[in-house]
Amino acid sequence: MKETERMKIGELVARSGVPRHMIHYYLNQGVLHPPEKVNRTTAYYDESHLERLKVIRKIKRDFHSPLAFIFARFEDSGREETGPGTSRSSDGARKSRSRDGGQKKERIMQAAIELFSTRGYHRTGIKDITDEIGFSTGTFYQFFRSKRDLFYQAVARAVKNTVDAVENSVRREKDFFVRNTRRLEALQEYYPKFSEILTQLRAEAANPEWAGQNLRDVYYELSKPFIKEMREALDLGLIRPVDPDLLVFCVIGMCDTLLLRLSLDEKYDLGQVIAFMFDVMLNGLRPARPESA
Repeated sequence: MKETERMKIGELVARSGVPRHMIHYYLNQGVLHPPEKVNRTTAYYDESHLERLKVIRKIKRDFHSPLAFIFARFEDSGREETGPGTSRSSDGARKSRSRDGGQKKERIMQAAIELFSTRGYHRTGIKDITDEIGFSTGTFYQFFRSKRDLFYQAVARAVKNTVDAVENSVRREKDFFVRNTRRLEALQEYYPKFSEILTQLRAEAANPEWAGQNLRDVYYELSKPFIKEMREALDLGLIRPVDPDLLVFCVIGMCDTLLLRLSLDEKYDLGQVIAFMFDVMLNGLRPARPESA
């Protein structure tokens, strides 16, 4: 690194307009490559760090993208790249720190999912989450900007894990109706925790600046398997031509509401709920036509 290029973090903050805590956050997440460390307390950044921060700010400003999207973008473009001032000899230590950081972040997210699903978003504080796993609040801020940032990432993770688990349970089933019956059976297992988290996210949608894009991201992740199913059903002629996007959200709403009804008492079993849903979807509510004499 040339002497004229070197800058300490205070200068990087001033030139980039990115707060110090966010620079540390991006370093921890791996979207900003490590600086050149000359001792335990001094590190130097260069123009490549400044340019990366400008790119991140531009993505956030122009596309209003959530951080998860930004991280994925840099993963796809080669998150392993080493910036000026780094060396291959530090790869092992960096990977070790990355693993340790990943494990800490995972523990925070798992604790958050548990507390958000049982106590609710507003009754759960950052200290509640860190106390649950014996971490300091300083450790929390290494990975998340705020409770809302954690909440979105935790919801996104819970939805993805649920969708992956449910789809894994039905991937070998070929029959359309049997596959979707199995899908609902699998979803029932995850419903209590999953439903509570989605309810909280919908409640937070009252703040469109924060929740609007996040809510869309979560529902699109949830809807992907259903969209594929509906397109297959349309291609096979199993259902009449309808708007697949609206149909998918109608199905998701029905699943959510019917699983809620199932959890209220023992009047119905899952088989009755599934049969009812398919009957309404495929036959509608019109009176049955009288059979021809």
